[in-house]
Amino acid sequence: MLKLLTISFCLSLFISLPVLAQAALITSINTNNPLFRNLIDRTGTPQQHKDYDLYKNQKYNPFIDMGAWHGFLLPAKSKDYGAFTGPMVIAQEYSLFIADKLEQLTIIDNDTSQKLDFATAESEIYSQPGALIQHFNWPHLSIKLELHFISNRTALVTTDLINKTSKPLSLKIDWHGQLLSKWDDEKTVTQALPTW
Repeated sequence: MLKLLTISFCLSLFISLPVLAQAALITSINTNNPLFRNLIDRTGTPQQHKDYDLYKNQKYNPFIDMGAWHGFLLPAKSKDYGAFTGPMVIAQEYSLFIADKLEQLTIIDNDTSQKLDFATAESEIYSQPGALIQHFNWPHLSIKLELHFISNRTALVTTDLINKTSKPLSLKIDWHGQLLSKWDDEKTVTQALPTW
């Protein structure tokens, strides 16, 4: 009986080790792997709460993770760089966008009073499993924005600024945005929901 258990255990171990090794390999093929970038188109900037295509399907594919009922997009146009566009929220069973960009990063160089133009930076904007990422590089500054869900109710944006010069930079950093005012193709929010 003991010999049978030993053989059974060894056989189970022999079968499960490749599975465990495969799981470790999949984990090691991390989200940083370029092969997994932009597998799903996550770009777009909503213009109205009900932003649907001609067939009444959602126009965009927001990034939603960890069972959240809200999601974000990557900017499709340079005027929206520095923001994760949206968000989209699930209102009962239907999706609604509440902003074109709820929060957009603005950076002003205090020494020159010049606003940094994200469109002039060397940029890399992409989605990967578990994150939306934006990199911007100027000769003097590098910025990386990452959006990750940390729970089913919270999306966290981390912002890294790297001074690429040998002297200190004095920067003013601001986040700003606003809600959408258009409900659908025909009505404003006020017209569609007068008591809201």
